[in-house]
Amino acid sequence: MQALTLEQVRRAAPSVFAEMPWAGTSAKYRFFPTVHVVEGLMQQGFLPVRAQQSRTRIEGKGDFTKHLLRFRYASMARG
Repeated sequence: MQALTLEQVRRAAPSVFAEMPWAGTSAKYRFFPTVHVVEGLMQQGFLPVRAQQSRTRIEGKGDFTKHLLRFRYASMARG
């Protein structure tokens, strides 16, 4: 599998780059941007090879939906 660039991840799963939670989220929810996790994994040699996110029927929630990323260690991901 070929590694994805951050721009490719952004196109496939824009919610990875959300900087704040969706407005309808509970006050008890602790938000941590997924992009920080992605950057940390990349620094450790893991590269994203797949990115996707769920669809939503709620207006305006598209950039905050559930998402899934798959990583491979750099030596296993071509790119």
